[in-house]
Amino acid sequence: MFGLLSRKLRTSVTYNGVILSKSISLLNFLAVTFSSSAIAEQENIEKAHSFTVSYLINSCGLSPEAAISASRKVQFQNPERPDSVLAFFRDQEFSETQILDFIRKRPRFLLTDPNKILLPKLEFFYSKGFSKKDLAKIVSSDPSIFCRSLKNYIIPTYNLFKRVLVSDEQVVSALKHQWISLERHSEDMSYKKVWDGCCEVYKWYGWSEDDVLHAFKVSPHCVLLPEEKIVKTMEFLVNEMVWPAEKIAKCPSILLYSFEKRILPRCLVVKVLLLKGLVKKEDVTFVKMLQCVEKRFLELYVTKYLEEVPLLLSVYQRKVGLEDA
Repeated sequence: MFGLLSRKLRTSVTYNGVILSKSISLLNFLAVTFSSSAIAEQENIEKAHSFTVSYLINSCGLSPEAAISASRKVQFQNPERPDSVLAFFRDQEFSETQILDFIRKRPRFLLTDPNKILLPKLEFFYSKGFSKKDLAKIVSSDPSIFCRSLKNYIIPTYNLFKRVLVSDEQVVSALKHQWISLERHSEDMSYKKVWDGCCEVYKWYGWSEDDVLHAFKVSPHCVLLPEEKIVKTMEFLVNEMVWPAEKIAKCPSILLYSFEKRILPRCLVVKVLLLKGLVKKEDVTFVKMLQCVEKRFLELYVTKYLEEVPLLLSVYQRKVGLEDA
């Protein structure tokens, strides 16, 4: 094999009208050829990278840092396809800020065929009563909708809402509030089964059918939580904290909070204060107590009472129990 590569090739060049010739080995010839090819390929890559970064900055409005980051996910050498995508979004009445948000989150969509990939999904929503303004807001905040199959994901998800809320108007209202991700549920578990399971748990703790529907409209995710989380949270709030179930139904978003990191430690602090008579139950708005940011919670319920209960912060941090406070 090496002997073959070492065979001489005759090459000729013309210099001042005189044909000159020389011999080079096939091995050297291939080395030069491959080297030139690799250099050319690298130059093309660098050219595409440079063009992509420039386009993302000048045409899409990304910062240099964001453009460089996005260019690791998408590369193009001419503006034809990305221009068509930007034009498509403008036709759909996306604002420049919304387009920027979308591209920053999903730069690969600059290489899609918008009329083939994006338009059918938008048209489905338009047919159900969504306005262009509604969809621009939803899609720019959660571009993953465009990653879903219209047939296998978007339509089944919409139909789930429709079965529960009945009218398209109510579905549009719910989806404008929050588009639900259902992909975490196993493929063999129907959406109806998930819904029914959650409803049964809530009803066990005293929710009516109207309570469930209201909760769904206000905070759609609450009816798609794992049943174990619902049981743990409702059991604690209703039976341990003696918080009426109907009050939870009016503000179901609190069920989305982490039980271990937020609900339990805050409620333990309040329970200590109640047991020691430092606060009255009617003075504690449980919803606001759970919703406020940590700094505000510490100011209102921990720092304020450290002289009377020195270990209150330790209770909050779960370092000591109620009996030790």
